[in-house]
Amino acid sequence: TTSRAIRVLRMLRLLRLLRVQRAMRHIVERIRSDAVKICVDIAKIVLIILGFTHLCACAWYGIGNQEADETWVAKHFVQETSLSERYVLSVHWSVSQLTGGMEEVVPCNLSERVFSVLALLLGFLLTAVLVSSLTSEITRLQIASNQNSLQFSVLRRFLADHCVSTRLAVRIQRNARRTLKWQQRNMNEAGVELLRLVSEPLRRELHFEIYSPILAGHPFFSLYIEDFPHVMRKVCHRSASMHLVSAGDVVFSAGEMPNPPKMYFVTSGILEYFTTHGRRDTIHGSNGHASESTWLAEAALWTRWTHRGGLKARSDTRLCEVDAQSFQHIVGEFDHVAWDPRLYATRFVGLGPKAL
Repeated sequence: TTSRAIRVLRMLRLLRLLRVQRAMRHIVERIRSDAVKICVDIAKIVLIILGFTHLCACAWYGIGNQEADETWVAKHFVQETSLSERYVLSVHWSVSQLTGGMEEVVPCNLSERVFSVLALLLGFLLTAVLVSSLTSEITRLQIASNQNSLQFSVLRRFLADHCVSTRLAVRIQRNARRTLKWQQRNMNEAGVELLRLVSEPLRRELHFEIYSPILAGHPFFSLYIEDFPHVMRKVCHRSASMHLVSAGDVVFSAGEMPNPPKMYFVTSGILEYFTTHGRRDTIHGSNGHASESTWLAEAALWTRWTHRGGLKARSDTRLCEVDAQSFQHIVGEFDHVAWDPRLYATRFVGLGPKAL
Protein backbone atom coordinates (compact mmCIF):
# COMPACT_ATOMS: atom_id res chain seq x y z
CA THR A 1 0.00 0.00 0.00
CA THR A 2 2.80 2.39 0.88
CA SER A 3 4.64 1.66 -2.38
CA ARG A 4 1.46 2.29 -4.37
CA ALA A 5 0.95 5.60 -2.61
CA ILE A 6 4.53 6.61 -3.44
CA ARG A 7 3.98 5.68 -7.09
CA VAL A 8 0.80 7.75 -7.20
CA LEU A 9 2.62 10.72 -5.72
CA ARG A 10 5.37 10.38 -8.32
CA MET A 11 2.80 10.24 -11.11
CA LEU A 12 1.12 13.36 -9.72
CA ARG A 13 4.47 15.15 -9.70
CA LEU A 14 5.11 14.14 -13.31
CA LEU A 15 1.65 15.38 -14.29
CA ARG A 16 2.35 18.65 -12.52
CA LEU A 17 5.59 19.04 -14.45
CA LEU A 18 3.79 18.33 -17.71
CA ARG A 19 1.18 20.96 -16.86
CA VAL A 20 3.88 23.51 -16.09
CA GLN A 21 5.64 22.68 -19.36
CA ARG A 22 2.37 23.02 -21.28
CA ALA A 23 1.60 26.33 -19.57
CA MET A 24 5.08 27.66 -20.41
CA ARG A 25 4.63 26.65 -24.04
CA HIS A 26 1.29 28.49 -24.21
CA ILE A 27 2.89 31.59 -22.69
CA VAL A 28 5.79 31.54 -25.16
CA GLU A 29 3.40 31.10 -28.10
CA ARG A 30 1.60 34.30 -27.09
CA ILE A 31 4.77 36.41 -26.93
CA ARG A 32 5.01 38.65 -30.01
CA SER A 33 8.25 40.53 -29.34
CA ASP A 34 11.48 38.79 -30.39
CA ALA A 35 13.42 40.58 -27.64
CA VAL A 36 10.97 39.45 -24.96
CA LYS A 37 11.03 35.88 -26.31
CA ILE A 38 14.84 35.81 -26.16
CA CYS A 39 14.74 37.12 -22.57
CA VAL A 40 12.22 34.39 -21.69
CA ASP A 41 14.53 31.75 -23.22
CA ILE A 42 17.43 33.11 -21.14
CA ALA A 43 15.25 32.99 -18.00
CA LYS A 44 14.35 29.35 -18.78
CA ILE A 45 18.05 28.44 -19.00
CA VAL A 46 18.73 30.14 -15.65
CA LEU A 47 15.79 28.30 -14.07
CA ILE A 48 17.11 24.96 -15.37
CA ILE A 49 20.49 25.70 -13.78
CA LEU A 50 18.83 26.67 -10.49
CA GLY A 51 16.69 23.54 -10.58
CA PHE A 52 19.72 21.31 -11.17
CA THR A 53 21.71 22.91 -8.34
CA HIS A 54 18.77 22.58 -5.94
CA LEU A 55 18.21 18.88 -6.68
CA CYS A 56 21.91 18.14 -6.62
CA ALA A 57 22.30 19.99 -3.29
CA CYS A 58 19.41 18.04 -1.72
CA ALA A 59 20.85 14.72 -2.92
CA TRP A 60 24.35 15.66 -1.74
CA TYR A 61 23.08 16.57 1.71
CA GLY A 62 20.93 13.41 1.87
CA ILE A 63 23.95 11.20 1.11
CA GLY A 64 26.07 13.06 3.66
CA ASN A 65 23.38 12.81 6.32
CA GLN A 66 23.50 8.99 6.33
CA GLU A 67 24.72 7.19 9.43
CA ALA A 68 28.32 6.38 8.59
CA ASP A 69 31.74 6.53 10.19
CA GLU A 70 32.72 9.72 8.40
CA THR A 71 30.60 12.05 6.25
CA TRP A 72 30.97 15.57 4.97
CA VAL A 73 27.91 16.64 7.02
CA ALA A 74 29.44 15.40 10.28
CA LYS A 75 32.74 17.06 9.38
CA HIS A 76 31.33 20.56 8.65
CA PHE A 77 28.22 20.84 10.82
CA VAL A 78 27.44 20.52 14.49
CA GLN A 79 24.03 19.61 15.88
CA GLU A 80 23.12 23.28 16.50
CA THR A 81 23.77 24.31 12.87
CA SER A 82 20.60 25.74 11.34
CA LEU A 83 18.91 24.19 8.34
CA SER A 84 19.44 27.35 6.26
CA GLU A 85 23.21 27.18 6.78
CA ARG A 86 23.22 23.51 5.79
CA TYR A 87 21.19 24.24 2.66
CA VAL A 88 23.35 27.18 1.58
CA LEU A 89 26.56 25.17 1.89
CA SER A 90 24.97 22.28 -0.03
CA VAL A 91 23.89 24.65 -2.81
CA HIS A 92 27.38 26.18 -2.82
CA TRP A 93 28.88 22.74 -3.36
CA SER A 94 26.28 21.95 -6.05
CA VAL A 95 26.97 25.18 -7.97
CA SER A 96 30.71 24.49 -7.80
CA GLN A 97 30.17 21.21 -9.67
CA LEU A 98 29.30 23.29 -12.74
CA THR A 99 32.76 24.89 -12.62
CA GLY A 100 34.99 21.96 -11.63
CA GLY A 101 34.25 21.37 -7.95
CA MET A 102 35.43 22.97 -4.69
CA GLU A 103 38.18 22.24 -2.13
CA GLU A 104 36.32 23.37 0.99
CA VAL A 105 33.80 20.49 0.93
CA VAL A 106 35.17 17.13 -0.26
CA PRO A 107 33.82 13.54 -0.22
CA CYS A 108 34.60 11.56 2.93
CA ASN A 109 33.45 8.06 1.94
CA LEU A 110 32.88 5.91 -1.15
CA SER A 111 29.21 6.78 -1.74
CA GLU A 112 29.95 10.52 -1.51
CA ARG A 113 32.87 10.19 -3.91
CA VAL A 114 30.79 8.24 -6.46
CA PHE A 115 28.06 10.86 -6.28
CA SER A 116 30.63 13.65 -6.59
CA VAL A 117 32.05 12.09 -9.77
CA LEU A 118 28.58 11.67 -11.28
CA ALA A 119 27.67 15.26 -10.33
CA LEU A 120 30.86 16.56 -11.98
CA LEU A 121 30.15 14.66 -15.21
CA LEU A 122 26.52 15.76 -15.30
CA GLY A 123 27.48 19.33 -14.39
CA PHE A 124 30.06 19.40 -17.18
CA LEU A 125 27.53 18.22 -19.79
CA LEU A 126 24.84 20.57 -18.49
CA THR A 127 27.23 23.52 -18.46
CA ALA A 128 28.38 22.83 -22.03
CA VAL A 129 24.80 22.63 -23.34
CA LEU A 130 23.29 25.51 -21.36
CA VAL A 131 26.22 27.90 -21.76
CA SER A 132 26.16 27.39 -25.54
CA SER A 133 22.38 28.00 -25.55
CA LEU A 134 22.77 31.07 -23.33
CA THR A 135 25.51 32.44 -25.59
CA SER A 136 23.34 31.83 -28.63
CA GLU A 137 20.38 33.70 -27.10
CA ILE A 138 22.53 36.67 -26.03
CA THR A 139 24.07 36.78 -29.51
CA ARG A 140 20.58 36.84 -31.06
CA LEU A 141 19.65 39.72 -28.77
CA GLN A 142 22.77 41.67 -29.75
CA ILE A 143 22.19 41.00 -33.45
CA ALA A 144 18.59 42.23 -33.16
CA SER A 145 19.74 45.48 -31.49
CA ASN A 146 22.78 46.03 -33.76
CA GLN A 147 20.95 45.38 -37.03
CA ASN A 148 19.14 48.73 -36.87
CA SER A 149 22.37 50.58 -36.07
CA LEU A 150 24.02 48.98 -39.10
CA GLN A 151 21.16 50.04 -41.37
CA PHE A 152 21.35 53.65 -40.19
CA SER A 153 25.13 53.65 -40.64
CA VAL A 154 24.68 52.57 -44.27
CA LEU A 155 21.99 55.23 -44.77
CA ARG A 156 24.21 58.00 -43.35
CA ARG A 157 27.11 56.90 -45.55
CA PHE A 158 24.85 56.94 -48.63
CA LEU A 159 23.58 60.45 -47.84
CA ALA A 160 27.13 61.69 -47.25
CA ASP A 161 28.47 60.14 -50.48
CA HIS A 162 25.74 61.88 -52.51
CA CYS A 163 26.27 65.25 -50.81
CA VAL A 164 22.68 65.47 -49.57
CA SER A 165 21.98 68.67 -47.63
CA THR A 166 22.00 68.40 -43.84
CA ARG A 167 18.35 69.49 -43.51
CA LEU A 168 17.11 66.86 -45.98
CA ALA A 169 19.39 64.17 -44.53
CA VAL A 170 17.96 64.77 -41.04
CA ARG A 171 14.39 64.52 -42.39
CA ILE A 172 15.19 61.27 -44.19
CA GLN A 173 16.79 59.72 -41.10
CA ARG A 174 13.89 60.77 -38.87
CA ASN A 175 11.42 59.34 -41.36
CA ALA A 176 13.39 56.08 -41.59
CA ARG A 177 13.56 55.82 -37.80
CA ARG A 178 9.79 56.34 -37.44
CA THR A 179 9.07 53.85 -40.21
CA LEU A 180 11.36 51.28 -38.63
CA LYS A 181 9.65 51.67 -35.24
CA TRP A 182 6.25 51.27 -36.92
CA GLN A 183 7.40 48.11 -38.70
CA GLN A 184 8.65 46.67 -35.40
CA ARG A 185 5.26 47.32 -33.79
CA ASN A 186 3.28 46.26 -36.86
CA MET A 187 5.02 43.40 -38.63
CA ASN A 188 4.45 43.37 -42.37
CA GLU A 189 2.92 40.12 -43.60
CA ALA A 190 5.40 39.93 -46.47
CA GLY A 191 8.23 39.56 -43.96
CA VAL A 192 6.68 36.52 -42.26
CA GLU A 193 7.90 33.55 -44.29
CA LEU A 194 6.05 30.92 -42.24
CA LEU A 195 2.68 32.42 -43.24
CA ARG A 196 3.36 31.17 -46.76
CA LEU A 197 3.23 27.62 -45.40
CA VAL A 198 -0.13 28.18 -43.71
CA SER A 199 -3.13 26.81 -45.60
CA GLU A 200 -5.33 29.16 -47.64
CA PRO A 201 -8.45 28.75 -45.43
CA LEU A 202 -6.44 29.59 -42.32
CA ARG A 203 -4.98 32.70 -43.96
CA ARG A 204 -8.51 33.77 -44.88
CA GLU A 205 -9.50 33.44 -41.24
CA LEU A 206 -6.40 35.40 -40.24
CA HIS A 207 -7.12 38.28 -42.63
CA PHE A 208 -10.79 38.30 -41.66
CA GLU A 209 -9.85 38.66 -38.00
CA ILE A 210 -7.38 41.45 -38.82
CA TYR A 211 -9.48 43.55 -41.19
CA SER A 212 -13.13 42.91 -40.30
CA PRO A 213 -13.02 45.02 -37.08
CA ILE A 214 -11.68 47.94 -39.14
CA LEU A 215 -14.21 47.58 -41.95
CA ALA A 216 -17.10 47.05 -39.50
CA GLY A 217 -16.94 50.75 -38.62
CA HIS A 218 -18.68 51.45 -41.96
CA PRO A 219 -22.48 50.83 -41.93
CA PHE A 220 -22.47 48.86 -45.19
CA PHE A 221 -19.57 46.61 -44.21
CA SER A 222 -20.98 46.12 -40.71
CA LEU A 223 -24.19 44.69 -42.16
CA TYR A 224 -22.39 42.82 -44.93
CA ILE A 225 -20.04 41.10 -42.46
CA GLU A 226 -23.02 39.99 -40.40
CA ASP A 227 -25.10 38.68 -43.33
CA PHE A 228 -22.36 37.41 -45.67
CA PRO A 229 -19.29 36.52 -43.60
CA HIS A 230 -18.15 33.95 -46.21
CA VAL A 231 -17.92 36.72 -48.82
CA MET A 232 -16.16 39.10 -46.46
CA ARG A 233 -13.57 36.46 -45.59
CA LYS A 234 -12.56 36.44 -49.23
CA VAL A 235 -12.72 40.24 -49.46
CA CYS A 236 -10.45 40.62 -46.43
CA HIS A 237 -8.11 37.99 -47.86
CA ARG A 238 -7.86 39.35 -51.41
CA SER A 239 -8.84 43.02 -51.34
CA ALA A 240 -7.77 44.51 -47.99
CA SER A 241 -4.24 45.55 -47.11
CA MET A 242 -2.46 47.77 -44.59
CA HIS A 243 -0.04 50.55 -45.52
CA LEU A 244 2.01 53.16 -43.66
CA VAL A 245 1.98 56.77 -44.82
CA SER A 246 4.69 59.05 -43.44
CA ALA A 247 4.14 62.67 -42.40
CA GLY A 248 4.10 64.92 -45.46
CA ASP A 249 3.22 62.17 -47.95
CA VAL A 250 0.39 62.83 -50.41
CA VAL A 251 -2.08 59.91 -50.58
CA PHE A 252 -3.97 61.27 -53.58
CA SER A 253 -4.42 64.61 -55.35
CA ALA A 254 -7.43 66.59 -56.56
CA GLY A 255 -8.52 65.58 -60.07
CA GLU A 256 -6.70 62.26 -59.90
CA MET A 257 -8.38 59.16 -61.33
CA PRO A 258 -6.91 56.43 -59.12
CA ASN A 259 -5.49 53.34 -60.74
CA PRO A 260 -6.25 51.02 -59.10
CA PRO A 261 -9.18 52.70 -57.31
CA LYS A 262 -9.24 52.23 -53.54
CA MET A 263 -11.30 53.01 -50.48
CA TYR A 264 -9.37 54.10 -47.41
CA PHE A 265 -9.90 53.48 -43.70
CA VAL A 266 -7.79 55.62 -41.36
CA THR A 267 -6.77 53.38 -38.45
CA SER A 268 -4.26 55.75 -36.82
CA GLY A 269 -2.62 59.11 -37.42
CA ILE A 270 -3.77 62.50 -38.70
CA LEU A 271 -4.44 63.51 -42.31
CA GLU A 272 -5.54 66.72 -44.01
CA TYR A 273 -8.12 66.76 -46.79
CA PHE A 274 -8.07 69.85 -49.02
CA THR A 275 -10.11 70.87 -52.06
CA THR A 276 -9.33 73.09 -55.02
CA HIS A 277 -11.66 75.70 -53.47
CA GLY A 278 -9.38 76.04 -50.45
CA ARG A 279 -11.46 74.09 -47.91
CA ARG A 280 -9.39 72.05 -45.49
CA ASP A 281 -10.52 69.32 -43.09
CA THR A 282 -8.49 67.45 -40.48
CA ILE A 283 -9.06 63.70 -40.32
CA HIS A 284 -8.11 61.67 -37.25
CA GLY A 285 -7.60 57.91 -37.13
CA SER A 286 -9.93 55.61 -35.20
CA ASN A 287 -7.06 54.07 -33.16
CA GLY A 288 -8.77 50.69 -33.29
CA HIS A 289 -12.26 51.88 -32.26
CA ALA A 290 -14.80 50.76 -34.85
CA SER A 291 -17.37 53.25 -33.54
CA GLU A 292 -14.95 56.08 -34.45
CA SER A 293 -13.99 54.65 -37.84
CA THR A 294 -13.02 57.14 -40.53
CA TRP A 295 -13.15 56.29 -44.22
CA LEU A 296 -12.46 58.08 -47.49
CA ALA A 297 -13.20 57.61 -51.20
CA GLU A 298 -16.06 55.14 -50.73
CA ALA A 299 -17.37 56.13 -54.17
CA ALA A 300 -14.41 54.28 -55.73
CA LEU A 301 -16.09 51.00 -54.73
CA TRP A 302 -19.32 51.71 -56.61
CA THR A 303 -18.49 53.86 -59.63
CA ARG A 304 -15.67 55.27 -61.74
CA TRP A 305 -14.31 57.97 -59.56
CA THR A 306 -12.17 61.12 -59.74
CA HIS A 307 -10.95 62.58 -56.47
CA ARG A 308 -12.51 65.99 -55.69
CA GLY A 309 -9.72 66.94 -53.33
CA GLY A 310 -6.29 65.92 -52.12
CA LEU A 311 -5.23 63.99 -49.06
CA LYS A 312 -1.97 64.61 -47.21
CA ALA A 313 -0.60 63.01 -44.05
CA ARG A 314 0.16 65.39 -41.20
CA SER A 315 1.64 62.62 -39.06
CA ASP A 316 2.69 59.01 -39.53
CA THR A 317 -0.57 57.33 -40.51
CA ARG A 318 -1.72 53.77 -40.99
CA LEU A 319 -4.29 53.18 -43.71
CA CYS A 320 -6.36 50.10 -44.42
CA GLU A 321 -7.00 50.04 -48.17
CA VAL A 322 -9.74 48.13 -50.00
CA ASP A 323 -9.02 47.50 -53.67
CA ALA A 324 -12.22 48.42 -55.53
CA GLN A 325 -11.70 46.20 -58.58
CA SER A 326 -10.92 43.14 -56.48
CA PHE A 327 -13.88 43.88 -54.19
CA GLN A 328 -16.29 44.15 -57.12
CA HIS A 329 -14.98 40.94 -58.67
CA ILE A 330 -15.34 38.94 -55.43
CA VAL A 331 -18.82 40.26 -54.62
CA GLY A 332 -19.92 39.46 -58.17
CA GLU A 333 -18.99 35.79 -57.69
CA PHE A 334 -21.73 35.20 -55.08
CA ASP A 335 -25.52 35.19 -55.12
CA HIS A 336 -27.10 37.50 -52.56
CA VAL A 337 -30.44 36.21 -51.37
CA ALA A 338 -31.08 38.51 -48.41
CA TRP A 339 -30.17 41.77 -50.13
CA ASP A 340 -28.05 42.80 -53.10
CA PRO A 341 -25.09 45.19 -52.67
CA ARG A 342 -25.90 46.60 -56.11
CA LEU A 343 -29.02 48.19 -54.64
CA TYR A 344 -26.86 49.99 -52.09
CA ALA A 345 -24.43 51.03 -54.84
CA THR A 346 -27.27 52.39 -57.02
CA ARG A 347 -28.70 54.38 -54.13
CA PHE A 348 -25.26 55.65 -53.12
CA VAL A 349 -24.39 56.84 -56.63
CA GLY A 350 -27.89 58.28 -57.06
CA LEU A 351 -27.44 60.51 -54.02
CA GLY A 352 -24.49 62.14 -55.74
CA PRO A 353 -22.62 64.79 -53.71
CA LYS A 354 -24.79 64.13 -50.61
CA ALA A 355 -23.27 60.69 -50.25
CA LEU A 356 -19.74 61.90 -50.82
